Amino acid sequence: MIEPIAEAYDKDVLTDLCWSLFYISEATAEGHKAVLAAKVSQRLLELLSPQLPAEVANAALCCVCKIYLTNDQTEGFINLDFLSKLANLLPVKNMKEQVCRTITTSIITSRNKHAIIEDVIKAQLLKRLIKEVENAPFRVKRVAGQAVANVILCSSPEQIRRFVDKDCVNAMDIILELNDLGSVHLALQGINKILKAGLEEQLDVEVSSSYAASFAEAPALEKIRYLSSLHVGEVSDTAQQIVDMYM
Repeated sequence: MIEPIAEAYDKDVLTDLCWSLFYISEATAEGHKAVLAAKVSQRLLELLSPQLPAEVANAALCCVCKIYLTNDQTEGFINLDFLSKLANLLPVKNMKEQVCRTITTSIITSRNKHAIIEDVIKAQLLKRLIKEVENAPFRVKRVAGQAVANVILCSSPEQIRRFVDKDCVNAMDIILELNDLGSVHLALQGINKILKAGLEEQLDVEVSSSYAASFAEAPALEKIRYLSSLHVGEVSDTAQQIVDMYM
């Protein structure tokens, strides 16, 4: 199937070919191996363009996720070029949710998460994700918030110290208000990781205080206290841990 997809330029043909590759890869392990052997990665990357119809780019991105962001394929595929393509696709209205999910998948399936985080930062993806959390409707806000939380959770303390700022804290604060317990729990875990980084790195008093100040100045403080008083399993437990340790 590499020759048809390499030669095709018609929107409908390209979309159908991408979905065909997707379903072949999904059907059996042998199908997945056959698609990998066809070496279609470069052509799929070319199709991740905001200049192409959204149907084509979306089908290509779903195909990429199915073929390459699984098992041991992630390490050889995710790099700054791929993440930069995701950054260019994020503003496309019908692509936002899938792009956010792909960013999360790229991070959590990678064995070298700290290196992926560096590329996420270089591609300006974190800043763009935060903007989606601030301005997007619920469906996009939820998956963008999950992506931001996973960036924090998979970062090293040193990385957190470099890139976490008030905008990042405010994004977690916004997610705490969503009617989605999974997203709220991820945001709490992200906040816990940020605060814990200050202790683990034994930062000086001035820097450590800036961490606390970021949260003290945000509405997140009272929200976390409120969540700790509820009886909603992991959400309340994590909120209570934050209250006990840092407030």
